Amino acid sequence: MNFEIKNPGLNFPRAFTLRRETTRIILHHYHHSTATPQDVHRWHLDRGWNGFAYNFAVDMDGTIWLGRGMNAVGAHTLNNNNDSIGIACQGRFDDNDRVMPDVQFNSLIWLIKQCHAEYGSIPVIGHRDASPSACPGRFFPLEEVQRLAYRGDVSQSSERFPLSEMNILRMVELGVVQSPDFWRTVDSIQWLDELLANAGREGVLDRRVDNGIYDTDTAKDVLELAGIITTPEYWRGKVMSENFQYLGELIVNMANRCLDPMHRTVMSEAGGEDMKGQVLVANVVMNRHKSNMYPNGFFNVIMENGINSHGEHVFQFEPVKIGTYRTVEPREMSREAVQRALGGEDHSQGALFFNATRLRYTSWAGRYRVHAFDHGGHSFYL
Repeated sequence: MNFEIKNPGLNFPRAFTLRRETTRIILHHYHHSTATPQDVHRWHLDRGWNGFAYNFAVDMDGTIWLGRGMNAVGAHTLNNNNDSIGIACQGRFDDNDRVMPDVQFNSLIWLIKQCHAEYGSIPVIGHRDASPSACPGRFFPLEEVQRLAYRGDVSQSSERFPLSEMNILRMVELGVVQSPDFWRTVDSIQWLDELLANAGREGVLDRRVDNGIYDTDTAKDVLELAGIITTPEYWRGKVMSENFQYLGELIVNMANRCLDPMHRTVMSEAGGEDMKGQVLVANVVMNRHKSNMYPNGFFNVIMENGINSHGEHVFQFEPVKIGTYRTVEPREMSREAVQRALGGEDHSQGALFFNATRLRYTSWAGRYRVHAFDHGGHSFYL
């Protein structure tokens, strides 16, 4: 079965608000057996909402649809949207549809596991468990879904699904993004031991064969911990060095993608500054990523926006607002600044804000934040 998330091409009239925490997955049904995401999107727009209310949806034929996405606040459960992911299933499970098809069930399980790879083993509940409702219907297999076990023998796609961004960021922060050659050395084994200990899975790598190479079952444990899904065939007859090399290549490729927002932000905000000035911008993004006041993930921090009292979108970073973030080409110095910040170089004193020094006494930051210091063309605030 080929699991993938498809984009239905829905147009949302307003930008999404990003969740600051994610503690639950709430399951729904459409209360309709043939409705498409486009149908539901239209119904929700007619209610005055910002379109399709759910983060994801799963059709009865097993198709998985992107709604508002992994990190956005939905509109699926009254008074319960700010900390939850909403997943809707096509179907009318209160009367018409009494058995969920296996393909839909297995796609739903896979999708929930992707959410768990991103946010940990958060609870899976029904709409009726969070607010007064009969949704997702009395015939919805909620208890079976909560066991997170596929129905039957599910042969997954040979496509390798990527590490979740949050796992990549944890690896990057630990300084473990290395070249693929790194994974052919014994140092990679030590790193994996440390990673698993930090992740609360100490001892998973204790099983070794006589020649010092880890067995394939252990390799599978490692990659499942990291959020990677591969086919069972990949692990049959593979030597561990090949698996390590694959893991290394995947981490490097995904880390480059996850760090691209940082590279662009540093370049567009401080491309004319010295190395310390560029490292400082990266420090502020990292400080926000680590703070419970802001979203998790570099991309989410950089793209965060809200609505002010005038109904206007307010962006946290000016280059995102004016568009230079997307058009700038990061230079090597900016990339090095990001790597230095990730490696522990920190001049920020914990600063969460910065702006142009010339605006220090006229901007909102100067009025509402504690000024910490100036460097180059920027003032930094706590």
